[in-house]
Amino acid sequence: MIRVLSTLAILAFVCFATSAQAEIIFSSRAAFEAMFPGLPTEDFEEANVAVGSAAFFNGPLSSTTNNGIFAPGDILDNLVIRDRSFNSGGMNALGAGVITGTSRMVGNDQLDTFDANTQMLFLNNSANTIGFDMFAARGSGSSTAGRMRVSVSGVTPGVGETYIVNLAQDTGAFFGIHTGNELIDQIELTYLDSPSQVEFVDNISFGVTTAVPEPSTLIALSTLGIAMLIRRRALKR
Repeated sequence: MIRVLSTLAILAFVCFATSAQAEIIFSSRAAFEAMFPGLPTEDFEEANVAVGSAAFFNGPLSSTTNNGIFAPGDILDNLVIRDRSFNSGGMNALGAGVITGTSRMVGNDQLDTFDANTQMLFLNNSANTIGFDMFAARGSGSSTAGRMRVSVSGVTPGVGETYIVNLAQDTGAFFGIHTGNELIDQIELTYLDSPSQVEFVDNISFGVTTAVPEPSTLIALSTLGIAMLIRRRALKR
């Protein structure tokens, strides 16, 4: 199933679930962090890339990468970033300010290539709660408005969900998800509009959480600008 989400941050639908199976979708980092504080976050600030510059390298990118741009240990354990073609090339690290108003970030470097959508892998059953910033761009300056497809795959074969997120120019969008008992092993980003853009990610927060918010908590968080969808199953079966 494909679900369309808006960065207008409206409380889209609330089902007062008490089961740990509930799925929650966020379009606000403030709301995400209020419900799931303290998650490890990969911000790519260790990247050896100067302000206003870009550095190209062979992927995938992980905690073991050692290429002069990233050193072993620079990236959090259990996180891998790669392009969809699964090959050893096509990655791009951007310095602060390459895209207006942003810090360091990474993405693929295969513009106009279908197989190069940016993927995030979460290894060793390490995530049922994930939040990240995403942008689309094809050069320096402003990031691009448009539609980003966010494809979420569960550890269980055949379990997954797809969302369409509206990106704003310069600010991109935040996407957060909590899937209850279903663990996530992959998220793939695909820019849907023309002309083609590269999909970039930053500030990837992830971990395994068990808390399910009470109804009163959900109501309070709606004032922070949260767009949620809560269902009684973790992901579409």
